[in-house]
Amino acid sequence: MKTIAIVTLGIAALCVGISSLGFNSQKPSVTKQEEEKPKLSSTRKSSSSSVVADHQTTEKKPKASSDWKMTARNLKSPNNAERLKQQISEMSDIELCKALDELASLRLSNDATRQLREMLHHALVAKKPEMALDQFMKETGGTLSSCPALAAFENFLKQDSAAATAWLDRNIAADAFPEPLNGFNVMLAELEKRLIIPLVKTNPAEAARRLNAMRASNKSFIIDKVLEEIVGDKAAFASFVRSTVPEDERQHQINDFIDDQIDGDFSKVNDYLEHFDATLQERTNFLETMTSRAFYDIGDKRMVTREDFENHRKWIQSVEPSLVNKATGIAIARSISTDSTGMTFNQAAAIAMEYHASGGGDDVLIPLLQSHPARWRKDVRESVLKIAAQISHEQTRQELLSNLKSSREMEY
Repeated sequence: MKTIAIVTLGIAALCVGISSLGFNSQKPSVTKQEEEKPKLSSTRKSSSSSVVADHQTTEKKPKASSDWKMTARNLKSPNNAERLKQQISEMSDIELCKALDELASLRLSNDATRQLREMLHHALVAKKPEMALDQFMKETGGTLSSCPALAAFENFLKQDSAAATAWLDRNIAADAFPEPLNGFNVMLAELEKRLIIPLVKTNPAEAARRLNAMRASNKSFIIDKVLEEIVGDKAAFASFVRSTVPEDERQHQINDFIDDQIDGDFSKVNDYLEHFDATLQERTNFLETMTSRAFYDIGDKRMVTREDFENHRKWIQSVEPSLVNKATGIAIARSISTDSTGMTFNQAAAIAMEYHASGGGDDVLIPLLQSHPARWRKDVRESVLKIAAQISHEQTRQELLSNLKSSREMEY
């Protein structure tokens, strides 16, 4: 029976390399006369640049697995691998796609075969990133990301960002990225991340539009990645948070960003708050959060002292004077520790009452009454009731007592 008259495009090119490397097969190899047939040349000229169209119009069978196995096996030799790499670099983009399809159809699975596929993928990414992306989508079904696929998209963005964006939007519209049970498509998220991060600085409005249009699970992932990428750029970070991050997540991002940036140096806080043009509510929330974190950390290491409270009051006074007493109450409540070296509830209560007597008002006492020990520990009930009796605002006092009463059935 006569062998196939026209070999597939990818194999035709590789067989020249295989022959030159000294690879032998039990099946007839492609002769020089067959290589020079006009029919092969015309087939190449008429091949479509589209991966899908190319597969629809070609009716050729893949080469026998023996040649592929021989090629992969000979990759163990550095010299042979280099020569084959050169041969692959001379293949056209369509030939590379064909070779990948044929190699995949044989279901070979070993390190050498994977190396051969990587060589083909690498060459296709460098030659035609859009076609490489189509090839990856076909191979993975749009569910798995890989370094070559992401490299292809990055190359595509560099060559023609508009075309790369259009490619991604086209595939999204065609539901080419399936939604898993957890709703998080890794490949789509990684591609979107690479598109959006540059947009945050060059076109923040478009970055916000893309983020607001995507799936919630992917959106959360990308927001985190974008924030990590631009964390050193205060202007870009502030703009992104304001225009893109959902309102219910915004405060958390502002708090964590400033906390990370100041690295314990509270003298920098006011500068960051002003840079964010923080509202009074945002400033208050941030300062309360930082107070809670700071005194929890101190109390976890050693006994909190009166000097610690005084120093913190001075700092709060310089940033947001209206918050001094409330911040003091939060600091006292967070200083309570069950450790023998820490501050007891009764010690904290005594300090709170002193600040209250010196004009601290209800703000100093309320955080202590809302603390976990006050609500759940029966052994401090008497102290709690004495503190509650000092709350001047009737409605606030009744609400606190009601909450305390409902918690009394359980112990700390």
